[in-house]
Amino acid sequence: MRDAKLSGAQIEPSVRSAQSVWLEDDAFPWLTKRIARKVSQIANNHFLFKITGLDEGCQLLKYQCIENEGSGDFYDWHIDIGRSGLAKSRKLSMIIQLSKSKDYSGGDLEINYGGTAHSMDREIGTLIAFPSFALHRVTPIRMGERLSMAIWAHGPVFQ
Repeated sequence: MRDAKLSGAQIEPSVRSAQSVWLEDDAFPWLTKRIARKVSQIANNHFLFKITGLDEGCQLLKYQCIENEGSGDFYDWHIDIGRSGLAKSRKLSMIIQLSKSKDYSGGDLEINYGGTAHSMDREIGTLIAFPSFALHRVTPIRMGERLSMAIWAHGPVFQ
């Protein structure tokens, strides 16, 4: 794993501190197929977005707290839509929880709805889907390690 970057391949430790690795679609075709089916269900049942595909691989993320340093990884408030490249066509952001909730403290995924931050479910295996324009963050890890996977569904650029 390497230092996680912002859109545009920038590293900015005051905004994001985590490790990541990109998994290409063809690395785990069974996983890509299952995710694509789930994305279709979510898009059809919960959002009115036109989804054309999963145009980038999945990002495996590790947020950890180093005991002696007393500070943990985080990702400050941000949106997933960018101004250029693949990030420009992101419509739906999805996070899959890969760690048991008891294995870490802090590290909450919070989504801002209507000016209020809401903490999302931490149960292992949970898939959380939200519009890519929604403001969200991962709070600093205070203990342990949080693993998650980020996936983006793409479509025509929002107007």
